[in-house]
Amino acid sequence: MKSRLSMLVALGLTCALGSVSYVGCSSSSGSGGNNTTDTGTTNTNDPECNTIGTPTPLTNTTCDQTPPIPDRCNPPGKCGPTDLGDGVCKRACKTDGDCTTGHCDTTSGFCRTTCPTDTACMAPVKQSGDVLNYRMGRITLWAPASLVSLQGMAVTPFVDPSCMTPSTGEGFSWLMQLDRSKNTLLTGGANKSTDHKTFSFLTGQTVDPSKLDLLCPGKGFGQAGAQPVPLDPVTVKVSWSGNTFSTEMLQKINIPIFDTTVASNPPVILPLQEAYMKDVTVSADNNCIGSWDSNYYCGVSEGWTTDGVLIGKITADDADQVPVSKVGCSSLCALLVGDATKTDSTGHCLKGSDGKVVAGYGDSCVGGQGCNNAFLLSATFSAYGVAITNAPTPSDAGADSASDVGTDAGTDASDASDAASGG
Repeated sequence: MKSRLSMLVALGLTCALGSVSYVGCSSSSGSGGNNTTDTGTTNTNDPECNTIGTPTPLTNTTCDQTPPIPDRCNPPGKCGPTDLGDGVCKRACKTDGDCTTGHCDTTSGFCRTTCPTDTACMAPVKQSGDVLNYRMGRITLWAPASLVSLQGMAVTPFVDPSCMTPSTGEGFSWLMQLDRSKNTLLTGGANKSTDHKTFSFLTGQTVDPSKLDLLCPGKGFGQAGAQPVPLDPVTVKVSWSGNTFSTEMLQKINIPIFDTTVASNPPVILPLQEAYMKDVTVSADNNCIGSWDSNYYCGVSEGWTTDGVLIGKITADDADQVPVSKVGCSSLCALLVGDATKTDSTGHCLKGSDGKVVAGYGDSCVGGQGCNNAFLLSATFSAYGVAITNAPTPSDAGADSASDVGTDAGTDASDASDAASGG
């Protein structure tokens, strides 16, 4: 097996974090540890990943590179099963209980998934016209390394379509609605679908950050009196080159990850700032971004070939308000920093006299260049066609007004960070 798979397995076995969640959801209607910088050439690489560039169809160059990748702004995007070292699945079985995912084909004697195979990406709803609806079915993390190590337990099972992992699938539902007539993308999170093909944006829903102490008592995570964190979708402008698009920058977006095994459990918040998608290619039939091959579903790729890039940042202050209960209730910031000399006895990153995380703990910068106040997240993804039933009318689009976009997704930087925990 190739090096990226070996590294993922090794990191996964040595990390005890598990999935994370926070308390108090309600409805109202770097590279961890080493703080490395990017090493791509100056003509193509932006150290803060703020330069989006012209949409360019992705290749599978360096798919097998062991993270952290040298150029976090430009991860290898079109990575398929064979590029990642996967082989055709031949897992023997006699009954469905022998299969971790999918079902046992007793005729062939091998495990197989029950996912749709009539499109390139198991799309349950065929797409046509100017408005195209998608749900991400695969997110492959490339940075920070500390999050890459958690992908197999905290990200992938929840992103998976329910037909692949029925108990946890669709807990992390990131929706995208493309309007080609307006050159806009409406994007945000959703609950698990009841029919696995119809989804709804979480418009009007919020999270109460004052409940965090219920998960990690005495650790200082509760934010009494803090503003609720909104989960509304956000609209952004897109530019096209053929069937490939890139978005302008979103100042802030909050994406929830729900624990689908226990309905009463609240979700995790992924609080991204200065986020954008780039080099995202829509298939000729409009049904897919990337593809899926059921013959490889049990490998590290789970059968997916990605065909889009996602870049975003989590500020150190945001990360420090994310309690991770399965690692002694340390904060996500402490895990990302990976240095005991930079954390306190409660598992938080050290603070300065202003109450903020000490400057320079991150590996990227929100709001400028070189400030190291954030951790950069770099990922690639695939998506498949679904139905979205409640898309609101966009009130603004794009990064032309940072204050407008920021208001759409949260009142200020601390709101989004106040909202996640581990459990």
